[in-house]
Amino acid sequence: MGGLCTSLKGEWKDEGEVFKTSYESVNNAIDPHIALSKESIPYLVYGSFFDGIYMSEIDQKSGKLKSYGCGKCIACREFESKEGAVEGAFILFNRQQDMYYLFVSYPSWLY
Repeated sequence: MGGLCTSLKGEWKDEGEVFKTSYESVNNAIDPHIALSKESIPYLVYGSFFDGIYMSEIDQKSGKLKSYGCGKCIACREFESKEGAVEGAFILFNRQQDMYYLFVSYPSWLY
């Protein structure tokens, strides 16, 4: 069964939630991803289906958001229905090109 973890190993402590949204929130904290800037600063990136892709800087010492809140919207679509959904974000920095790439999921049948 190589690779399956059946229990936690080592010491750990539950430090609580990093970020949470409610059912009523426009920006849903789903599909989280940790992206690193070219300076190796970590950011929480998450997609919210209806309201776009958000990112917030993570405090490297605590592992929590540097400023609690929904962060900055970095990408969204103009639609206000499920056809305008954008989610599943992944950000990658390419050092050779000094460029960031944002990958997302959205319904392609609209185009």
